[in-house]
Amino acid sequence: MDGAATHHITPNKHAFSSLETTGIPQLTQVAGPTAAAGKGTVRLAVKQPQKQPQIVELREVLWVPTAGCQLFSEIRAQRAGARVSAKGEGRQIKWPGGVCIRAQLGASSNPIHTNLFTFVAESINSHAHQAALACTGQQSAAQLWHRRLGHLSPTSMAQLLGMVKGFNISRQQAVALGDGWCAECLSSKQSRQQHTGTSQPARQLLELLHTDVMGPLPESLGGSKYVVTVLDDWSAACVARPVREKSAASKVVQEVVERWENSTGCRVKVIRSDRGGEYVNREQQQWCANKGIQQQLMPAYTPQLNGKAERLNRTLIERVRAMLHDAQMSTGFWAEAVQVAAHIINRSPSSSKHATPFQLFYGHQPSIAHIRVFGAQASVLIPAQKRSNKLSPVSEQGVLVGYSEHGHGYRVWVPNKHKVIVSGDVKFDEQPAQQQPAQHSPQQLHQLQAALEQVDQSSTAADSEHQAGGQHAAQGGEGAAVPAQQVPAQQPHEQQEQPEQQQLRRSTRQRGPPDRWRAHMAVAYSCGITNVAIGQPPQTLTQAMQQPDSSSWAEACDEEMAALQQNNT
Repeated sequence: MDGAATHHITPNKHAFSSLETTGIPQLTQVAGPTAAAGKGTVRLAVKQPQKQPQIVELREVLWVPTAGCQLFSEIRAQRAGARVSAKGEGRQIKWPGGVCIRAQLGASSNPIHTNLFTFVAESINSHAHQAALACTGQQSAAQLWHRRLGHLSPTSMAQLLGMVKGFNISRQQAVALGDGWCAECLSSKQSRQQHTGTSQPARQLLELLHTDVMGPLPESLGGSKYVVTVLDDWSAACVARPVREKSAASKVVQEVVERWENSTGCRVKVIRSDRGGEYVNREQQQWCANKGIQQQLMPAYTPQLNGKAERLNRTLIERVRAMLHDAQMSTGFWAEAVQVAAHIINRSPSSSKHATPFQLFYGHQPSIAHIRVFGAQASVLIPAQKRSNKLSPVSEQGVLVGYSEHGHGYRVWVPNKHKVIVSGDVKFDEQPAQQQPAQHSPQQLHQLQAALEQVDQSSTAADSEHQAGGQHAAQGGEGAAVPAQQVPAQQPHEQQEQPEQQQLRRSTRQRGPPDRWRAHMAVAYSCGITNVAIGQPPQTLTQAMQQPDSSSWAEACDEEMAALQQNNT
């Protein structure tokens, strides 16, 4: 035991339960300058008189093959939470778990250790300790119970003591099993290691960029299937660029880097991405080498190591889904929506900074006065140079799908032209199409109420006349109306005796909605409280499905078919 040593040291490689080769050798002073060949964990079974061996786990133990002895560092033990105290001519080290090590001065027979405190312990991973345990049968009993209990972990086996009866092993035997000795457990239970942050956050603008490719997505109207994202680690400013092929990712990254460097005067130092072929290619590597940019390539199938880029992808797709649903637009417009989402994210609060990414990136507060609802109805002014004559319409209708990237202007989808135009002369209607509130004065509402009451009275009278005169005589020809009492009543037995003499009669009356509904619609339309125009009903199923109230037409068709099936007609 050494009170001045900064690390535990052992020359025995087999003593380690886990060992890693250090990238940069650590120098120690054991009989002269010596390089440490590795670092790992050693589990010791500390022997004490008339007591069971106690297990102590030592971490960050240096493997020094040329060391002539094994050193236990008091400093390292205290850092691990142990308490070191003097007891007579010895030392007592008590660990948080209750394990106690007692070392005696000059207890070793080796003359080199005469002035050192020593204690007796064995590594539970050493061959000698395994052989000794095998001879006593202790390890085999623990292994047997490990298999009996369905390969229960050693920690759970130690906790099971006292909870059940017939479990005839000690706590030390259960803990001494350790992890990693059972091949079946390794092949069946091994999971991925927890990944911590790969590096410190960026401390300045453009010090670290994250990039990723999201997709494939449904093909957009422009033919794009993927989205290339670039994110600045310090400011959280981002760019989302739709592309047709993943191979275009390197070009997008190069373009964004050049533009950002020119805008800010800063230099990009590191670009972090996965190991996709769009980033690992000769062209991209040569471009990074020429600009002095370091490429950080994360291991395959570990997206958590590039977590900021993956989180940006999730945020973008959630925003796109919400905007398309709100605007009731097809998924073909996702490429426009994802650029709008990135535009808004740059002007939204950042979780790590008390400012927007735009302000952190450019140094001044952004304005959001130009932002409108995605998918809002837009009226675009037609330039005079493009009008056919002076009586031509001065505007055309479209839908807002984005903002101009190169300056002032809106991107508007014009269905009639089947293209997106950029214009600054646009007026918007941001109310939902089916929920526009109507503004009416009290006088208009009073007139509407009186008109509706008058229509109800006239419609009731018309319905009564129709019911009274709607009966047809069997022999008076089609459409001939007779008083109700003149229609002979047909007896049930006559229907059963002469069913073949009855003939189905088809009415020639034109069918349509009741007149009272047409009157209601006419009054409402005249008062300006409805956008429904009165016109001819659709003649075909295709025309009905193209109407604004297509769902009502579909429901009516279903009801008609159900009635036909019920009546066997």
